[in-house]
Amino acid sequence: IRFLSILDYMPTERAARSLSRAHSNYLAMKFDAARADLKEGKAFLEKAAETADENARAEMAKLIRDIESVEAKAGTWSHETSQEIRNLYLRAKKLTVKAASTFKAKRNKSGDQ
Repeated sequence: IRFLSILDYMPTERAARSLSRAHSNYLAMKFDAARADLKEGKAFLEKAAETADENARAEMAKLIRDIESVEAKAGTWSHETSQEIRNLYLRAKKLTVKAASTFKAKRNKSGDQ
């Protein structure tokens, strides 16, 4: 349960949720909403990059550039753009899993977690 509560507030998880919502909105042809969600996802990644290590920061910077590239195309329907948005979500989700794996549960004096 602790793990889930940590994940809920991680900027990478929030970015992934925004990108997932962007994909749903794009599929529904709600292009303005999809672009707003992409922008929000980018903002969460920028926030996450502030405290990330060098490797993660580089991954986030690439993901942010790719979001910016897709934002420009998200005003009209394209199957390719739909797939790109979905892949952005999957990449953000992968970053969340990586970041979450760095957390270790504290052990109390009896050895329980």
